[in-house]
Amino acid sequence: MNDKKKVSLVLIKVSLLMGMVVLGFVIFAIYKETQQKKQKQLVIDALIEEKNRINRDNATMQEKLAYYSSSDYAEKKSRELNMQSPDEHLIVVKPSMIKKNIIEQLVNISSQEKKESLSNYQKWWNYLFKY
Repeated sequence: MNDKKKVSLVLIKVSLLMGMVVLGFVIFAIYKETQQKKQKQLVIDALIEEKNRINRDNATMQEKLAYYSSSDYAEKKSRELNMQSPDEHLIVVKPSMIKKNIIEQLVNISSQEKKESLSNYQKWWNYLFKY
C-alpha cells in the first residue's frame, strides 16, 4: 500500500508539473496573442489617422478647386495680366488732364465761396432770375 501511495503521490506531482507546464504555455500563447492584437490595433489606428488626414487634404483641395474654377479667381488673374472684361472700357487719363481737372475744381470751389459771400437778397435774385 505504501508503494501505491508513493506511486499515486508521484503521479499527482507529475500531473501537477505537467499542468503547470501546460498552463505556462497557455499563458504564453495568450500574452503573444495580446501583443499581436495591440500591434494590429496600432496599425489600424495609424491607417485611420492617415485616412482622416487624406480626407482633410481632399476637402482642402476641393475648396481650392472650387475657388480656382470660380469667376472671381479668373477675374483676379486677368487683372494681374492687365486684361479687361468685355463690358469694360478703358479710359486713359493723361497727367495734363488731371492738372486741368484740379484747376477746374479749384475754380469751382472759389466760385462757390463767392456765392456764399453774397448777401441773402443777392442769392434770391440769382435764384429767381438767373439760370
